[in-house]
Amino acid sequence: MQKKLFSYLALVGIMTIFFGLGGCSSDDGAPGAPGAPGAAGVDGVNGADGADGADGADGADGADGADGADGADGADGADGADGVVLAAPAIKTLVINNLKFGVDGSDYLTATFEVTDGTDPIIGLTTSDSTIYLAGLVSGSGGDSDEWQYWTGVSDETLAEGPAGTYLLTSNKKSADAPADTTIQRGVARIGKSGYNTVVSTYDFTLTDPTTPVAAGKDVVNDTSCKDCHGYGVTIHGYGRNDTKVCVVCHSPNYNADIAAHEADMVTMIHQIHSNKADTLGALHVSGHGENWPTLVYPMMDDMLNCDKCHNSVAEADNWKSKPTMTACDSCHTTIKFDGSAYTGINDGDGETHSFSDNSMCAACHTSAKMATDHTPAANQDADQRPVTAEITGVEVDDNGGVTVSFSVQENGAPKTDVTASGTSFTLAKLVPSTSGTPSYWQSYLSMVRTKEATRAPVIQGRTESAIDDNLTNNGDGTYSYKFQLLNAEPAGDIRNIVKAKNRTQDTPTLGPNWMAYSVAYEPTLTHRVAISLSNIKTNAFLDFVPAGNSAETRNIVSREACNQCHGDARLHAGYALEYCLGCHNQESYDPFSGPTGGDNTTLTAADEASKGSSSVELERIIHKIHMGKNLEKGFRVNAAADATSGHIYDNAQYPGGVPSDGREPKPADCMFCHDESNEAMTEATNWRYGTRACGSCHDSDLASAHIESNTTSSGFASCTLCHAPGALAPVGEAHYGVQR
Repeated sequence: MQKKLFSYLALVGIMTIFFGLGGCSSDDGAPGAPGAPGAAGVDGVNGADGADGADGADGADGADGADGADGADGADGADGADGVVLAAPAIKTLVINNLKFGVDGSDYLTATFEVTDGTDPIIGLTTSDSTIYLAGLVSGSGGDSDEWQYWTGVSDETLAEGPAGTYLLTSNKKSADAPADTTIQRGVARIGKSGYNTVVSTYDFTLTDPTTPVAAGKDVVNDTSCKDCHGYGVTIHGYGRNDTKVCVVCHSPNYNADIAAHEADMVTMIHQIHSNKADTLGALHVSGHGENWPTLVYPMMDDMLNCDKCHNSVAEADNWKSKPTMTACDSCHTTIKFDGSAYTGINDGDGETHSFSDNSMCAACHTSAKMATDHTPAANQDADQRPVTAEITGVEVDDNGGVTVSFSVQENGAPKTDVTASGTSFTLAKLVPSTSGTPSYWQSYLSMVRTKEATRAPVIQGRTESAIDDNLTNNGDGTYSYKFQLLNAEPAGDIRNIVKAKNRTQDTPTLGPNWMAYSVAYEPTLTHRVAISLSNIKTNAFLDFVPAGNSAETRNIVSREACNQCHGDARLHAGYALEYCLGCHNQESYDPFSGPTGGDNTTLTAADEASKGSSSVELERIIHKIHMGKNLEKGFRVNAAADATSGHIYDNAQYPGGVPSDGREPKPADCMFCHDESNEAMTEATNWRYGTRACGSCHDSDLASAHIESNTTSSGFASCTLCHAPGALAPVGEAHYGVQR
């Protein structure tokens, strides 16, 4: 069957081929209709993978994961270099309360007292912390003054503590050891403890009733007057004996065998130190004191004639004139002789001969009235002798730039109607306001130029305007007006056009042209100041005003009242009030010896700009430097040639105030002594706390100068407050020990 089927299929195939081949030789027929699509074939096998395509763009960041656990601490780094250490603030001061002396059952002198730090009791004191002194008052006779006599060899044997901060001290002296012929005794307790400034307290008593205090019998100096100038106390003894009642206990006649009678008693020592005659104190120098005394200058500017400065307000303050003695007179009049021989007097004339061996006749010639007359300072040293007062009532700047000041004058309280131009002068300045990092400063409209060295160009200096009669109007009732000449202006008299400065070298323009170019812009919206000086004026009057009438910045940092604590009311240079001084001693004012080195100054022309000098005489700079004196690293001189050996040279000046640092070295560090923040009129008294250009006046070392310069831009911006303002890293207040006041 299969064989038949195969044969049949083969026959069909052959016939198909035969008929197909036979069609090739025939004409093509019309195309047939398309056949139906065949069924889909079976999928082929997958081809090989193609090459990777290019990377797509980064997707958005995913959310942050949770923080991992803290890693272990790394090893400590190496120590950094030591920083600059600020001087530590002053240490605390102890307080002694309820001091009383007594006599115990064995006749030994005792003292009871309480000690606090001002608030809390001080416990644990020992005899190493305490010291006791005793002196008796010997009554004077035959013209002699009463004298304190030290009890020799006094010491504290035991110190027993009772309730917290209360103590009983027992001395090694019995009442029978008191100096002969003494009734009133003075006991002194002195306490010194590590971490505190030493403190002293006195108690005057009689041996018959020691628990009852009595009047001293001899108090001739007001200790407050000493502290007006010396602040916390004098430098001797490490500030450990800061009360004149204590000083006289040791500094009494015949204190010890090494010092001659009266050589180191108070009257001799104090008068000679203050009168610059302390080189005569001899053996006192053995103790190591007095190395700087011969160069001291008494600051009262009154030739030591104002005895009332120290001798006031205490029971025997008038002894200086009512009980004159040879010792007291000789302490100032050191050339005087009492044996009848000739001598040169204190004013370099022949001294009046004296032939006396004791004090019995002193008061017969030197009465209280004569003593007062002989010790009266000159009028410019004593405000009581200057009866003239003035008040500036207004200043007007007219449409042409003219400046007219109105003022009234009184003499002894009544209108003064005879004021003339003679002795009358004015200052006129504007206050250039502060900017961020730079303080304000005054600039004068009345400047001049001057030099005192032929090889140096003239430099800018402040100046007053001396009045002329033609510009002074007397209203006949004690009121006046004055129109400024303003010769620095073009045209003269116009404050809006200050363009030049007069060359006043050696009072005549011998070096350079008569005038030099120097412009001061008139800015009517700024604070301006006019001040006046008159013959016999008690103090200079001044007025701050704003020509445009708006409110403006002020600059009131120090008052003359602060200066008067040491200097009294004497004239300082040319003025009595700092507001007058600032008219000349402003930022654009220089030492006439300090000009830039030049050649032949006669080649200068009026077109040349007036030069700035290398040493400013701005008030804040020279005052700080003068008072810093011997504590400056580079010294200071003003109005004196570089090779001068005399004149205004302050290299050895010693500031009398200040407070002790932890190292017990006294320095002029108490800024608030002058910058009195309690004075409401001193609206900028706190400026010292912020660090300004004034800092370099005292801190004059190369290191300090480099620090200041590196923190100041070329435009004058200083970053002082970043570190030195209150509450900052190194505040000025903490470094200047003001806490002691």
